[in-house]
Amino acid sequence: MSRLKVDDIRQTGASSDAISLDASGNTTINGNLTVTGTYPGVVLRKTYLEIPRNTCTQTYFPHDDTAPQITEGAEVWSGNYTPSTASCDLYITAHFSQSEQSNNGDAQSCALFVSGTNDALQVRSHYTSSSGWEHNHAMSFIYKMASWGTTQKTFSIRFGGGDSINYTYPGTGASGSYYSADACKTGFVIEEIAT
Repeated sequence: MSRLKVDDIRQTGASSDAISLDASGNTTINGNLTVTGTYPGVVLRKTYLEIPRNTCTQTYFPHDDTAPQITEGAEVWSGNYTPSTASCDLYITAHFSQSEQSNNGDAQSCALFVSGTNDALQVRSHYTSSSGWEHNHAMSFIYKMASWGTTQKTFSIRFGGGDSINYTYPGTGASGSYYSADACKTGFVIEEIAT
C-alpha cells in the first residue's frame, strides 16, 4: 500500500496553502472547492421561503373536473425562485393552515402554481360538515417538477374556500390572531436534486 504524507498542499505559484491537514485528520480548504461531473441524486441546494399569516377574499375554484387556473380562487402567498441549474428536479414541500375568519363554507381547497403555467401543479381539499366556524385545516403540498432553467419564476398558493393562511383557533369560533404571528409562520421548501 502506498501512502502520501503531507501537512499542506500549495500550488507552485500560490502565496498560501490550498489544503491544510492537522494531526487529528482535519482538513481545511482555503478557497473555493469545485467539483466537476454529474452526480444524480445529490442535493445541490435547499431553499426555505417563509409563509407568514395572510388573508384574502373568500372565493371558490369552479366545481368541475378541470385543473384550477392561475386566475381562479384567491392568492394568499407567493415567492420568487431561481434554480441554480437546468440539470435538476425541484422537490417542493409546503405546510400551512387554511382557515376562515368568518363562516364562509364547509369546503376548502388550495392549489400550487408557478408563473408561466395556467394550470395548478397540485390541488388539495378538505371538507368539514359543521354549522359553526371550525373550518381550519392543516394543508400540505409535496410536488416534484423538472427545473425550467436559471430564470426567476414565482410560486404561488391560491385558495378556493377559506380566507386566511396560518391563522389559528383559540378553541371554537373563527380563526384569528393567536399565538403570535412569528410562531405561526410555516415554510415553503425547495430542494434541487441533480439529474
